[in-house]
Amino acid sequence: MKALTDALAALLPSTVTVHRGTVPSLPTFPYVLVMAKVPDALERSQARRKLLTGARVRCTVVGLSMDSVLIISERVVKAMDGARIDPPGWVTGSVENVPNSQWITEDTDVTDMTSKKHPLYAVLDFIVTASQSPA
Repeated sequence: MKALTDALAALLPSTVTVHRGTVPSLPTFPYVLVMAKVPDALERSQARRKLLTGARVRCTVVGLSMDSVLIISERVVKAMDGARIDPPGWVTGSVENVPNSQWITEDTDVTDMTSKKHPLYAVLDFIVTASQSPA
């Protein structure tokens, strides 16, 4: 399952600073925080054997202006939505951007020490369906 989430995270453009799981205490803006969810069984056989798995990643785009968040979000969506991945041991569909209806939001709990601004963030969710390759 790690191969699936690693392959999804590898799709992010190299022009974007990416943090996986945690962010340093003094990050450079803008950046993308990538979090993975434990893959879900989406479909099972009558014998309850897992046939289809859904691997998800959440990309939180963080910047010091709305324009920055929008620009980086566009790059992330362009790189991931519709992309194909080929992780070892899996047969996959294309990556889908899952609508989540979340607005770009100001994080008033955090203040950038250099600019004295509160960062803004947008949450982007992606899923890929996969089944394990036959042995």
